[in-house]
Amino acid sequence: MTSVRALALLCCLLFVPTLAVAQSDGGSEESEEEKDARKAEKDAGQGGQAEGRGETIEGDVVGEKDDGTLIIAVESPIEELEGPCAEGDGDKCYEAGMLWYRGQVPGQDGRPNYNRAANLLQAACAFRNVDGCMAVARMYLDMQTGMRLIAPEGTPSVDLGGAAEALRFACEAGRFDACGLMGDIYVNPASKVAEGALFHNIKQDFFYAAQSYQGGCNADDYPDPRDVRPDGSVDARSCARLGELHEQGAGVMLSPKLAAEHYERACRAGLTAICEKADGIKQAIADGTYVSPGERVRQEREDPGSRGDGHLASIKPDTERFKDDSLGIEDRKKEDGVRLDIVGMLGSRWFYGPPRTLGGIKWKGGFTVWVKLIGFGLETGFNTDRLFLVDERYFARYAHAFMVKGTFPIPIRLPIPAVVGLGIGAGPTIGHQRWQDTPFWLVYGAREYVQVWISTAQRRGPRQWGAFRFEQQQTWLTNDSRLEHSSQILFLFGFTFGGVAPEYPRGGGRPKDEITGRTEPRPNWD
Repeated sequence: MTSVRALALLCCLLFVPTLAVAQSDGGSEESEEEKDARKAEKDAGQGGQAEGRGETIEGDVVGEKDDGTLIIAVESPIEELEGPCAEGDGDKCYEAGMLWYRGQVPGQDGRPNYNRAANLLQAACAFRNVDGCMAVARMYLDMQTGMRLIAPEGTPSVDLGGAAEALRFACEAGRFDACGLMGDIYVNPASKVAEGALFHNIKQDFFYAAQSYQGGCNADDYPDPRDVRPDGSVDARSCARLGELHEQGAGVMLSPKLAAEHYERACRAGLTAICEKADGIKQAIADGTYVSPGERVRQEREDPGSRGDGHLASIKPDTERFKDDSLGIEDRKKEDGVRLDIVGMLGSRWFYGPPRTLGGIKWKGGFTVWVKLIGFGLETGFNTDRLFLVDERYFARYAHAFMVKGTFPIPIRLPIPAVVGLGIGAGPTIGHQRWQDTPFWLVYGAREYVQVWISTAQRRGPRQWGAFRFEQQQTWLTNDSRLEHSSQILFLFGFTFGGVAPEYPRGGGRPKDEITGRTEPRPNWD
């Protein structure tokens, strides 16, 4: 990046200020008096004037060559923009570049200067101005800069490599449609130039195209296609083109499952024309009737045994030998339903006498190992009527519980990206307790709870969640040989790691999709 920044600064400094070399009439000898007068003028720092190349140039004399040529500094007509640009202001570079591009620079008679515009826009792009990247990329594609003429016929050649580089800057800065355009250039460079034109600094590369489309499809931020919304955070066209590459096995793995997943992303991102195709592939996979484009081409040939035209998807490898369950390959593709919850809880507890009805603050922590919708957890807590005033405590209790839990997602569409559900649990407890004047003694019993939880919407990866819980507890007090009943309300805050989010078989339990309107759960890929 240092070299790119240096190049951008160099591009800007070519204009701020512009140094004009004005040569006096070289056909005549200059008298000693004229030389002395010009030298005095230079030493005084005054303005100079010279005639050359058919025009008169005015400005401040800043130097002189050995042959008598004057070096005059000429102010740029938009120095107020180009000056900050030379210091690294990408926005000013963009503004200046667009003025030159549109021919709006004072004193230019409305004529655009594409060379200056391209240099300034290139500098803007290097200084992370996304609009500058997009503008200079368009100039490359429109042959307004970077064009070559190839001898002997003078055939124009477009610098598609320069366009792709500018689009890469924009893509990395979050302009997802730039990622898609860059991918299109790599898929078929010839389609981006006029008929009869050539291109240079790039070649067809499906691997780079797939990487570009992946950037535009933005699966890193939205690993679950059902979380995608048509809000510009995902480039629908990139997702659709990436699905096509997976269907054909061009530059990426041949995978109808991934193709359908990316088509669904494109559908949810706003490309509704692809929704039917996504549903059709999913249904064909579920029914076992899916035929890849390459296989379809082979079936339509008169001689299905021939190799065809060498298309990447025209030769289907024999993968049946890898489907032996003893090899474990299919098992590795299955989604892992085991996940870990770590939780903290804060609330209140009250129990009913004798000797009297008491209430107090309750703090708990714990963890749960989940297998699909069933969990096994250990929780430990502390309860007292005086949390910080230790000497004034009337009671204190430490309790531990082993809980068997169940969770049930509720298919409700919320105005925020989150899912909700219902949880229940029960298990034995054991601990010790003391009254104000009585030392600790053993207590044990049972606890049951019901809770409502809300979680972030990611289907995989780390997730945050919270819950409101109501508990009932029965405790046998060994010191008094009696049964105590108590109630608790708690607010829970926790994190989940590993596995997939709670859902019913075949992906059920998630809310109805608001974009496609589909209520059918996704096919069970496993």
